[in-house]
Amino acid sequence: MKTLLIVIIVSLIIFYVFRPASKKELKKFEDNDNWSNMGF
Repeated sequence: MKTLLIVIIVSLIIFYVFRPASKKELKKFEDNDNWSNMGF
């Protein structure tokens, strides 16, 4: 049971990190007035 819970949590984290970005997120990331981008 514990192993199944760990596998589910890890798979959700992997899905969240590697999921394809939506067009709205890409537009927000490319915005020059976006403080999370910080211009680096």
